[in-house]
Amino acid sequence: MMAEIVSMGPYEVLAWPDQLGSLGVARHRLTQEQFAIKTNCIHSLVHEANTLHAVSGGVGIPELHWFGTVDERDVMVTDLYGPCLEEIFCQSGRYFSMQMLLQLAEPLLSRVEFLHSRNIIHGNLNPWSFAVGNMQWQNQQVLLVDFNTKIVPEATIHDDLYAVGQILAYFYRGRESWEQYQEKVGGYDQETAPVIVEYFQEVSSCKDKNPDYRNLKQIFHTALQDLAFHLAIALELKGPRAITKGLPPRIDVFPTMTTESLFEALNLKLSRSGRQIERPTAAIQTYEWLLLLETFDDIMKIYTIILLRDRPLFVQKEPALRAYQLPNRLWRDLHWFLKRINSGTDDISSIFRRTFNERAYKFIAALYDIYPSYRPYWAEYLLTLARERKEAVLMDEKRVWMQNVLYWQAQLNREKT
Repeated sequence: MMAEIVSMGPYEVLAWPDQLGSLGVARHRLTQEQFAIKTNCIHSLVHEANTLHAVSGGVGIPELHWFGTVDERDVMVTDLYGPCLEEIFCQSGRYFSMQMLLQLAEPLLSRVEFLHSRNIIHGNLNPWSFAVGNMQWQNQQVLLVDFNTKIVPEATIHDDLYAVGQILAYFYRGRESWEQYQEKVGGYDQETAPVIVEYFQEVSSCKDKNPDYRNLKQIFHTALQDLAFHLAIALELKGPRAITKGLPPRIDVFPTMTTESLFEALNLKLSRSGRQIERPTAAIQTYEWLLLLETFDDIMKIYTIILLRDRPLFVQKEPALRAYQLPNRLWRDLHWFLKRINSGTDDISSIFRRTFNERAYKFIAALYDIYPSYRPYWAEYLLTLARERKEAVLMDEKRVWMQNVLYWQAQLNREKT
């Protein structure tokens, strides 16, 4: 019985999935991180695991940490993530505001665009395919979490783009279930919001050529700008109440502190960490590594709040700080932290080093989504982290990370222009 099996690889099982489509929870014995467990009931997970491996390192893509067979069933261990969009939709009374829909459009398209850049067509996108992140600094980032892609010869890139439009139109209507909506509408929904109709028309117009993802995103971005501008005038929305591009994260700790106090807390945590890691990493005990990991998370939370307060608004010409100051300070602190722990070669140091590097990459990737005004900086930092990751991973991962290096180099060149 699977319920009796309590360990697999470096993970201990806290809870097996209790029903079809649900996730179990595993914990790494050393780092104490929690992960999601997915098992198959009917179909093999081999194809899904291979797909997830192929898109490793993509923004908003959970990482595959372990795959194997347990009690004659396929088992995947991936990053833990939060509720899917369908769950959030139901919890919200089956209503998403127009602002929410417009803010959702870009990350949905970005996830699909990255999938297509790896020559993968999903062919099975639905409101359960996307979820929000699990970490507090990631809990408003939209992730693509379903990689049960259909192997259908006639499936095309445009099928995925239509599916994104259908998901947005489904959320806009809000009444029927997804199955009822699919049966009722069939193709694209002509009774939906004008901006979604415009999107469908643009997708239809590029059926015989490669889609311009930037133009597709711009449709929703322009609509969000118009909404922000008119609401700002009508309601005199300013400061943190103003509408911004990207979904702001929710963080339970630190938000009541002043910005000055946050910087003081940040400096204190960096100073304490520096004293801990000034020793050879082989001399650091496991409990000290765990404290460092907790401190590292706190540093990322603090920076997330500071960035949120300095977030450039649609109605502002300039952010409160000069554009280069805050991203560069964040990178200086994070990269200093990573460099200090990268000297050890013992097994424990190596495991924690990989954990820190993975977390830093996911954090900057989340910022790339949540704070798009600073994307030239985030792209440059992600390029550096991808290069470092390529040198550190095992041989079977090097090809994927070489692709990520090339991807971020292209993104950086595009952001600079």
